[in-house]
Amino acid sequence: LAVAEDRLHVAAYSGYWIFDLANPAQPQLAAEYDTAGGGKEVIVSGDIAFLIEGRVGLHTFDISNPSQPVRVGGFRTTGSPGAVAVHQGRAFLTEYGSVVKNAESRVRLQVLDVANPAQPSRLGGCDLGIDGGWGARLAVLGGYAYVASGAQGLHVTDVNDPANPVLVGQYSSDWSVLNVAASQTHVYLIGHREDPSTGQQRRLEVLDVSVPTNPHRIGTYDLPGYAYHLSVLGQQVYSTSGPDGFQVIDVSDPTAP
Repeated sequence: LAVAEDRLHVAAYSGYWIFDLANPAQPQLAAEYDTAGGGKEVIVSGDIAFLIEGRVGLHTFDISNPSQPVRVGGFRTTGSPGAVAVHQGRAFLTEYGSVVKNAESRVRLQVLDVANPAQPSRLGGCDLGIDGGWGARLAVLGGYAYVASGAQGLHVTDVNDPANPVLVGQYSSDWSVLNVAASQTHVYLIGHREDPSTGQQRRLEVLDVSVPTNPHRIGTYDLPGYAYHLSVLGQQVYSTSGPDGFQVIDVSDPTAP
């Protein structure tokens, strides 16, 4: 999901939907665009929407008229795309899969130039050293990409030189890292683990990344239900919790959210 002005943008199983939120109590479907592989994630930057589709890659849409989104370009990934972040005219994609048939599945980070959304072009990329299908969520902050890596924690990649991104740090947790958001000098994670007595548990972890090569935890907060999505705005973190709705967590003191 992405909200821009009075529109809600949805990556749906059948593709891309835009809802009019002029009356938030009664959202109205304003436009839809079918894709063969279904939408996985959408983000909005200005008048451009970036949609991750199934096993194909990235689509770019002109949404200057949100009732008539127009596909203007795209980028086909070699593996299955996971997530996208856009920062300063560049798009950062995670993808996973085997480039060579029968080889081990690995997660890779791709950096694209999207200054011209009609012609996204690859600038560089790197193997993140993550096995399997994790690495599907990421956040970009201050020249570094932070990738959620499941049981393998959090991976930090220096993307200041987009042609040569370099893995520079890692945070290991005893909880699987499901999602990540970033703001100023902090990164926020949703962790997951199975407890034999209480079942599934989720929590928010706050990391200090003032030194990106040395991310370290400074605070935690237990989350209810099936928390997965999160975003940060100012001194609040917002997290969905499945049937328990969503939570708003005050992180003005990051050591005691």
